[in-house]
Amino acid sequence: MAQIQPITLWIQGQTKTANAFDLSIVNDDLSTRAVLYYRLGTQTESAEGTQTVWLQDGNLTIDGEDYQTWDAYADANEWIYNWAAQQLNITII
Repeated sequence: MAQIQPITLWIQGQTKTANAFDLSIVNDDLSTRAVLYYRLGTQTESAEGTQTVWLQDGNLTIDGEDYQTWDAYADANEWIYNWAAQQLNITII
């Protein structure tokens, strides 16, 4: 999970602020493309610990030159988080 610059989302007729971003692989053919699952949410700290309420989710597909670059990058996790953040127009902090 990554912290993001807070963004405002429209959720069921209300504005909500997201400050957390999570990303995982749904499917990867290990050759040409992968499907990623993302979540945007609000993370808060309290005496009981950290809690995240997920507000929005969806899928992203990476293929072509981007997939090949991801595969070759030394820190693949950092690269794919940054790629996904760019696709979603969010900023990781």
